[in-house]
Amino acid sequence: MNKEQLDALSKVHEKWEKKPGYYKQGPDAASSRQSSKSHSKKKSQAKIDTLNIDSIANFKVSPIIKAESLVSYCTYMGFCCPCFPQSRRDLTSENLSQLSLQNVLDAKSELRNPSRLEETFPCLTYSLQRRTFHQYPDVTLRVLISSRVQDAVQQYAESTFSTIPEAVQCSLEKVVKDESDRAKHIFKNMKACISNKVIRFVGWSLFKFLGLILRSVQVHRSQLQLIESLEKKGIPIIYLPLHKSHLDYVIITWIMWIHNMRVPHVAAGNNLNIPLLGSVLRALGGFFIRRKLDQNGRKDLVYRAVLQSYMQELLLEGQSLEFFVEGGRSRSGKALYPKGGLLSVVVDAYLQGKIQDAYIVPISISYEKLVEGDFTAEQMGSPKQRENIWCTLCALLQVLCGDYGHVRVEFPQPFSAKEFIQSFNFNNSVALQASLTVPPMPDGTMTPSSLSSSLSSNTSLCTLNVNKENRELVQSLAEHVIYSCVCSTVMMSTNLLAFLLLTKHREGADLNTLSASFKDLINQVRIRNRDLGFSGKTENIIPYAATLLGDNFVRRLHTKDGELFFKPVVDLPAVFGLSYYSAPVTCVFAMESIIVGACFYIGQFSLTDLDSSIHRLDTYIKREELFQTARVLCKLFKFEYILSLNCMEIDDVITDAYDVLVMREILQIPTLEVSNRLYPRKVLDIYSLGDEEDFAYANERLMINTSSDECIEKLYFYQRIMLPLCEAYLVAANHVKTLFERNIPEDEFISTLHNAAKDRVAKKLVKCSESAALDTLKNAMKALYDFQLITSFHPDGDKDQTKLICLNNENNVKQRLFDLIDLLEHMRE
Repeated sequence: MNKEQLDALSKVHEKWEKKPGYYKQGPDAASSRQSSKSHSKKKSQAKIDTLNIDSIANFKVSPIIKAESLVSYCTYMGFCCPCFPQSRRDLTSENLSQLSLQNVLDAKSELRNPSRLEETFPCLTYSLQRRTFHQYPDVTLRVLISSRVQDAVQQYAESTFSTIPEAVQCSLEKVVKDESDRAKHIFKNMKACISNKVIRFVGWSLFKFLGLILRSVQVHRSQLQLIESLEKKGIPIIYLPLHKSHLDYVIITWIMWIHNMRVPHVAAGNNLNIPLLGSVLRALGGFFIRRKLDQNGRKDLVYRAVLQSYMQELLLEGQSLEFFVEGGRSRSGKALYPKGGLLSVVVDAYLQGKIQDAYIVPISISYEKLVEGDFTAEQMGSPKQRENIWCTLCALLQVLCGDYGHVRVEFPQPFSAKEFIQSFNFNNSVALQASLTVPPMPDGTMTPSSLSSSLSSNTSLCTLNVNKENRELVQSLAEHVIYSCVCSTVMMSTNLLAFLLLTKHREGADLNTLSASFKDLINQVRIRNRDLGFSGKTENIIPYAATLLGDNFVRRLHTKDGELFFKPVVDLPAVFGLSYYSAPVTCVFAMESIIVGACFYIGQFSLTDLDSSIHRLDTYIKREELFQTARVLCKLFKFEYILSLNCMEIDDVITDAYDVLVMREILQIPTLEVSNRLYPRKVLDIYSLGDEEDFAYANERLMINTSSDECIEKLYFYQRIMLPLCEAYLVAANHVKTLFERNIPEDEFISTLHNAAKDRVAKKLVKCSESAALDTLKNAMKALYDFQLITSFHPDGDKDQTKLICLNNENNVKQRLFDLIDLLEHMRE
């Protein structure tokens, strides 16, 4: 080949190399092949980009079920009162309403990447991982040398020395020394001795013990995370649970330990300070106080000073406290009317400037089955059995053989004690200014103010006399706590079943009928913003709940067709057990039932007459009369339910329940008012005609839908809820007539009243045998005191003599008593 041919061939070869499909064989062959592949990949990628990827392989791009879709949410029940806007805004978290329940009994699920040995011993591993390095300082010296204790010792010694006869040779210095020694002895028997080692051991033991008797102990993670964040601020936390069981303080302390928080100092009755058990409770944070602070009818200043100084020194150290504002365990299943004794120490510490603030944490614990059994014997009048070591051991052995279902612990939103006190003082100053312009009510007017007055009980532990404003402050704070606890109480399966068997199906029902009622009740409870502590099919829940309640309360029979039939035991004393479990549900419908009872009284009709009549007509009443009667009933039953708070308008609470009855078509309102409700209240105020419009609004007529069979059934439902209370209060009111002739000792009066109630049950003169419960009758007595129908006194002012009950000295007291009896009679017919 000549040179020209070689040049031409070289040019052709260069062009050939530039083509994508050509692969070199020389040293640059690898890089050339890679360049060719890259060029080919870009072309194929361009083709793929033109396709719709989402339509071809969407499952590879995004998951069919996203993680956030697996998270369920519930309506948070425990928001604090709107009168605490700052706490409501600040003491919260973003995921507070997230339904993230944790079964604290399941330690294995809490372990992260466990080894084989850790999987074998999950409870022990989890217990060893808990951080128990918290410090619990000894405040003994500071308590005993505090000015409060020293002043109380000196004052009490001088008072005692003045009563010593002259014949007895004794100096004041010796009496002071004796009282100082007594103060040391009191504190030694009172104080807690928290041990981190004991807490860890008992925590591990509770995994085993509670795992044997309970199916789960469920808490909200988000609620505990919020409390944990509050603890880091160094401000004292006051845990205030409803008191239903001796397990309450054990479970709360255990939950705090599980979540690596400081365990609280728990106020316990000295009846639990028994050998072995007392030492364990003391190591877990329990400090023991007397049930009655004063003995022998004399105010024990030394004991009060030691207790108050001890609690305030713990608050100064930033320690957490836990006590029960109810005072003791509820025997009726309802929250007890609060007592402000220990709570007054916290308020006093803030008012004296010893603490900057304290976080109040209400707690509600729901049990499917009570570990202690039931309180039927005490409701029949038997005295409470005193605790001792042998009874405790026997009870523990008996408990180990039982199944007590699930437990749910709710921690409603905490609030600041400082904000509450400031809000209370501001509202009181406004109310005082407003009261100066309100004219007095005329005599004989049937209003709460004329029929009742506030109980003036000493709710403070302070050694000095406490003014009325501070007593009202403490009482209002206690009522806020109870109200928050009740509103956040979770309804368990046994609660709903017992409620249905005492209201709708008192004669019993088969499984299908009971299931339909159960589903409807679940919906009604959820509509009223209450949570449930169970899930599943009602056909499975009802037999499970009946098994937990036991054959003593619910008997399971079979019909001729082979269907399962549930019949409640409504005889004394077993009925008190069902009444206990149904009580939390009655609180949900209490206000609506009160309004229905007011309708019976204002409308002057009874359901018995409606059933017997052939042609039923609707009943008309006045709105203002309905609300006025409802206010009186709210005041009458205030020891059964806390239906409103001082920061609320009672008419607003009544209106909310009234609106529910309207929506359920039990009550009907004029067309004009229905249209007006479509507009906000502020808009209506702009076009208000003043007093004339208010007068027309107050005196408008309402219609009770008594012509509909469906509404009649709803009226029966509401009546049966309040019927036991109405019959108990009616017996108590009629028993007051025995005071027309003579004064009666208080113990004798209560005893004869209880016997009269049980006799009426035996003679079948009442519709609800649970009306003979001793606690209900005692609450009725408190209401009669509150309505100033009766009063009590010590003869000659001597407290050593038996207290006597007598009729109030007012001129119209008998007429007011007869009016109350008439009201209760109409509610039960």
